[in-house]
Amino acid sequence: MSEVYVHRYGGVLSAFGLSLADIVHEDQVPTAEVYNGCVSDVGRERLAMLKERAIVALTEQGYSKDKISIEEFLNLRYDGTDASIMIKQQENTSFSEAFEAVYRREFGFILVSV
Repeated sequence: MSEVYVHRYGGVLSAFGLSLADIVHEDQVPTAEVYNGCVSDVGRERLAMLKERAIVALTEQGYSKDKISIEEFLNLRYDGTDASIMIKQQENTSFSEAFEAVYRREFGFILVSV
């Protein structure tokens, strides 16, 4: 790269962009479970607890509960591998289908049991 252009109002534009960004509260709980096509009862309890913690944290900052939306993620990986992928809960797709699609896109293949 031989030239870089820096807008003289770059700092102001950056601050303006930040003011338009969504407020996010992220929380995680480590869990070591085998995913068998659905979230376990323990997993559901942990997701509910994380949801409540996020709502409390955001309402304490002054945000209204009716303006808060929750997105659930699972950090999944194939057994015997160390590459885990954060998968978002989608309406018409299971976590495993979404995981396989992302894994195939990232690594070019999916692992299958023999």
